[in-house]
Amino acid sequence: MKDSERRQHLVRAVADLRHFAGAHDVVLAVLRQSRGGFPSGAAIENDRTSGHSTVLDTWCERHQKDGCCGGHPVPTASDPTGETALRPHDPARRDLERLDKLIKQISDAASEIHQIDQRWRTPAAAHKAMTEACELCARHGHFEPELAFGNVGGRLPRNYRLGRWCYDFVAAVGVLPVDWQIDDHHRGKRVRLEPSEPRAAIMKGNPVRSGAA
Repeated sequence: MKDSERRQHLVRAVADLRHFAGAHDVVLAVLRQSRGGFPSGAAIENDRTSGHSTVLDTWCERHQKDGCCGGHPVPTASDPTGETALRPHDPARRDLERLDKLIKQISDAASEIHQIDQRWRTPAAAHKAMTEACELCARHGHFEPELAFGNVGGRLPRNYRLGRWCYDFVAAVGVLPVDWQIDDHHRGKRVRLEPSEPRAAIMKGNPVRSGAA
């Protein structure tokens, strides 16, 4: 991404968020008042009494009028088709749930951006970032802030500078993660906390790709 494009995205995002923040209380109040679906129960009742056919009327005619199903009660078994037909259209609830998820994602992203900003804002901060990082991640071209320097309670043969994920991996498994596990972690993939090579090989402190899953 070009610097101009990055700045444009950032400026637009900040402007949109400021606009929403100014109207937050009003928007949330309207969303909460609108929950419950459309058409509302009153609207359905009005349609019924006025003679207009609705999805609910059609479903009830099929299952509740005289002679339906041989006069037997409607089965209580799950009926996805009927449930879908009767489920109210509730865009307000959908958007409110989506809004909560987006705000959480934005908050997490903003926090991470702030951390990057602080890490590289000055030459001194950059030097610290380059020297106080997880050495396993750095070995494979990734950056992870250093969490601790040590052998994780004697689990490793020597002291390492480890980031959060590598530290937790060693604490759970007792050995270092291998290169493909570190790469997959930084790609956002879920990595199983288990050794992928014989313990003796990994304890040498020079993890190599084994090709094991």
